[in-house]
Amino acid sequence: MHLFLLLFIGILPLQAKQPNILMILADDMGYGDLGCYGSRQIETPFLDQLAAAGIRCTDGYVCANVCAPSRAGLLTGRHPQRFGFEHNLNKSFPTLPERLGIPVGQKTIADHLKKAGYRTSLIGKWHVGDSAPGMLPNARGFDYFFGMHSGSHDYFPKAEKNKLFRNKSPIKKIGHPYLTDWFTHEAIDQITVAEKPFFCFLSLNTPHTPMQAKEEDLARFSHLKGKRRQTYAAMQWCMDLNIGKILAHLKKTKQIENTLIV
Repeated sequence: MHLFLLLFIGILPLQAKQPNILMILADDMGYGDLGCYGSRQIETPFLDQLAAAGIRCTDGYVCANVCAPSRAGLLTGRHPQRFGFEHNLNKSFPTLPERLGIPVGQKTIADHLKKAGYRTSLIGKWHVGDSAPGMLPNARGFDYFFGMHSGSHDYFPKAEKNKLFRNKSPIKKIGHPYLTDWFTHEAIDQITVAEKPFFCFLSLNTPHTPMQAKEEDLARFSHLKGKRRQTYAAMQWCMDLNIGKILAHLKKTKQIENTLIV
C-alpha cells in the first residue's frame, strides 16, 4: 500500500488536483477485532463504513513481527533489513546512536510527498529513532509533528509528567485529558482546507499498553469477561469514534471526495 501511494502520486499529470492522503495506523490491534473483520464483541461502525466504501485487504503481511522495524518498512517502502533495522530499539544495547533508528540517508514517504508539494504531518507515535537530531520527525520530511518519540505513553498525560512534543518543543500544558482524543484534535487541525494537499499520518498508539480507557467507554463493555478485555474493547471503541470525528470533518469541509484514506 505504501509503495502504491508513491506510485499514485508519481503518475498524476501536473494539471491534475493531487488528492489528500490520510494514513491511520493502530498499534497492537488484533486482526479480528473490527466489525468488518468479523468481531462480535467490539463495535467499529466508522471503520466498517470505510471498509464498505473502499477496498478491504484480507491477506496482510508486514516486513517485521515487532513494532519499530515494521514502522520503518511502512515509512520507507523498503524491507528494514536492507538498512540494518531488524529489531525493536534498545538503547541499552552497545551500538552507535545513528544505528538506533531509520538511517538518515533513507527517504521516507513524507520526504517524497513533501517534494511533490504536500503539507506533511505526523500525529502520534514515532518510534523509529530519536538518538540523534537527524532522526526526529521534523528532519524526516514532516512539516509538523505532535506526539511521542518512544514506543508507548500514558493515555492520561500530566503536564508535569509526559513524553509529548510539538515539533521539537516538550509539551508543558495538557490540551485534552485522554491521549486518543488529543491526537484526533491535532489531526483535524492538520487536515483543514489549504492551498496545498495534505499528507497526514495519524499514528495512533491505541490499543498498545498501558491498558487505560475512559470510564464512559469502559461502561459499554462491562459485559465482557476480564478487565483487560473490557479495557481493550473500550480503547478500540474510542479510536473508532475519533475516526468518525475525522470523517465528519472531511465531509464538512468538502474534502472527503478528494482524500485517499488508508
